[in-house]
Amino acid sequence: MRVLEERNDIAYGKVFFGASGYITREWYPLFLAVRRRGMVFDEWYDEGKASQMEKNIYEAVMENGRTALHDLKRICNIHKEDASRFDRALVHLQKNLFITMCGRTQKKNKYGEGYGWNSTVFCTVEDFWKEDLTPDISPKDAFQKIHDQILKLNPQALEKDIRKFIQP
Repeated sequence: MRVLEERNDIAYGKVFFGASGYITREWYPLFLAVRRRGMVFDEWYDEGKASQMEKNIYEAVMENGRTALHDLKRICNIHKEDASRFDRALVHLQKNLFITMCGRTQKKNKYGEGYGWNSTVFCTVEDFWKEDLTPDISPKDAFQKIHDQILKLNPQALEKDIRKFIQP
């Protein structure tokens, strides 16, 4: 989280293999091209690529702006039995670059004072970058560019792992 507070050229979220990782501003449009294939969320959902839970989360973030995890759970009316579906949906939205982590905050008591552990705050990718990152490259060309960079950094990388890294 410190990176998000100190820099504005790196995004952080659960984007690789379901685990947290960083993508720099320079590479973000390429990953957007590959993972979203030029679609906005409504198109993604209409094509059946997102669940109803993902739609609920995404709409909550869109309507409320930067939203803490504990508030998202409240807004989406998440109960204990929904927790694993909620968590999977949150990761799926991050992997497909619709939302990203953008900070942390504490819950507030009735007097507006913070208490307890910090909670992750989420926002849309567009809100995070505060600019249009619509890629000017085809998904195929973006994939190849990322692929080549991975091999440059790690010549022993396995093809199946490279593919899973670029497009989960």
